Amino acid sequence: MIPTALVRPAGRAALGACLLLAAGCGSPDAGVSVGGGGGANGGLSAAVGNATAPFLVLDLVAGTLRSAATVDDLATSAAWRTTSLVFRRVHGMGDDYFLGVFETTQEQWTRLGGAQPWT
Repeated sequence: MIPTALVRPAGRAALGACLLLAAGCGSPDAGVSVGGGGGANGGLSAAVGNATAPFLVLDLVAGTLRSAATVDDLATSAAWRTTSLVFRRVHGMGDDYFLGVFETTQEQWTRLGGAQPWT
């Protein structure tokens, strides 16, 4: 059995290392940059929308990214699993992250990458 006096410092060191690693990750930018100000093309407002929305939807057909407050029929519509990738904002350790709502399907992978590596 390992003495408790040795476990506690090792546990603290591991926790400290994890915190330092997490601190170096930085905050996500959702793939947008805010530059050039607002304008007719909605550059600034689109960037702010992407940075604050609870959902991001990547349209795999058009190649566009849009922010969404809600995603209708998320659990029942097959389109969300074929022609789009839906990401949900998740809060964690001081930063926000976007995680895929569903696993990536083979159809989505093919639309995104153009190849079928599983064949």
